Amino acid sequence: MWATAVSEHSRNPNADQLPFTVDHEQVGRRAFASGVIRIIAQAVKLVLVIGTGMTLARLLTPADFGLFAMVGSLTAFVGSFRDFGLPAATVHQAQIDQRQIDALFWINLRWNGLVLLFMLVMAPILAWFYGEVALVTITLAVAIGMFGAGSAVLPEALLTRQMRFGALTLIDLGALAVGAACGIGLAFAGAAYWALVGQLISEYLIRGGAYWLVCGWRPRRLRPGERQAEVADIITYSKDVTIFRVIAHIGRNLDRVVVGYTGGPAAMGLYDRAYQWSTFPMLNVYGPLLSVAVASLSRVRDHADRYRSYARQALLPIFTSVLPALAFMFVEARAVIRLLLGEQWLAAVPIFRLLCAAAFVGCAGTVTKIIYHSLGTTRRSCTGACSRHR
Repeated sequence: MWATAVSEHSRNPNADQLPFTVDHEQVGRRAFASGVIRIIAQAVKLVLVIGTGMTLARLLTPADFGLFAMVGSLTAFVGSFRDFGLPAATVHQAQIDQRQIDALFWINLRWNGLVLLFMLVMAPILAWFYGEVALVTITLAVAIGMFGAGSAVLPEALLTRQMRFGALTLIDLGALAVGAACGIGLAFAGAAYWALVGQLISEYLIRGGAYWLVCGWRPRRLRPGERQAEVADIITYSKDVTIFRVIAHIGRNLDRVVVGYTGGPAAMGLYDRAYQWSTFPMLNVYGPLLSVAVASLSRVRDHADRYRSYARQALLPIFTSVLPALAFMFVEARAVIRLLLGEQWLAAVPIFRLLCAAAFVGCAGTVTKIIYHSLGTTRRSCTGACSRHR
């Protein structure tokens, strides 16, 4: 059945917009294979990300990273609602048709236009808030890159629905490699913080362009009567996902804004690197498995025994690899910072140790996102997040 679906997609790029079903046994085998692909590819990604991070930390200053992180405080907030939860909603649907996908694309495009406008308005405000004029041009450049990436979220979601995780993984690795080459090249050329900007924008553009190329799907122009295609349930799901993300973002990132405002670029750079490396184990195990787990569990959510079995397989790698890694990083914080970032970053050791402890405690709560998204109980996750932040 799966082979038939893939064959149909090769003949018709819009095949996945038609009602889509997969045999439960096929879902299990496909999910296992996808998880293996992600884990193997993750080894390559870890080498690439760690190598790039170590190199840039020795070529740039904490202040360079701090300026970029000040813009990052805005882009991370925007990222929590930039796609309006539409990719997660698209993946979650048991069946989705041509009209719904087309309608979601145009909704997403208009939404991304509003997000771009918001970023343009916020650029001078951000510069005023932190007292750094350079933030205006950095924000404008990043905003354009984010718009390009935002236009490709539906092709990415369709690839995820088809469980084409091999293609998704290759795209991710390719974008990271191009971004790393661009960032390191600019850093060697003395571009300072623009090396980090160039790295991010090149990743956005390469990844977004590849999603469109590989997916093969193209949106139709909707007729007036189709503008309200049957997407009400999908929009409700995506809205709940977005609310949860925004609330969670505020709880996780308010501290970074305070550090940047009170300490300036250098302090912000130290804090940002400590934060990034303390969350590195979780993001690089949990993140890649999230899309695999949600796509797989969503297909069997009406079958309790299979759901519990697949959930255990999805969550086990997090608890058996992430928690020991965080414990080691807490104990050997000084050696880890010296190895990853160099001597000029040793002032970040105390905060790095504290953030590792916080990540360890928060790990168990984070994995529940998989359960909420796959079951479609995003409103419950939003309610829980609201209660935790009151």
